[in-house]
Amino acid sequence: SATHHMPSASHRAERAYAQMLSRLSPASGETATLAACLHRKRRLNAAYLQAWQQEPGLHFEQFVRAISP
Repeated sequence: SATHHMPSASHRAERAYAQMLSRLSPASGETATLAACLHRKRRLNAAYLQAWQQEPGLHFEQFVRAISP
């Protein structure tokens, strides 16, 4: 877990997701699927950052268990 690197790890991940999304080719049949996956990852990343700011030290695994049905 990269918990000890938060929130900078979250910001790096956000930049990486944005960069990947900007490079997707509309000509590729996989673009919509990959874009949807990256958007989900961005939302999860943002939610984890918010939870981590409320509870510093929160492990990603704990966060995922808490939000899983």
